[in-house]
Amino acid sequence: LKQMESTRAMCAVTNPDRARLSMATFHDPAKTVKISPVSELINDSSPAKR
Repeated sequence: LKQMESTRAMCAVTNPDRARLSMATFHDPAKTVKISPVSELINDSSPAKR
């Protein structure tokens, strides 16, 4: 929770009975880190996007 104090969070209401919270999970990674889609989620009907 201490880290969240300095993290910007945005809320969106998708269900009028329940709020949803979305947060960046890899905010400002090191420049040497390669970020890519999960290979199990990539297929012909759902290709990786650039």
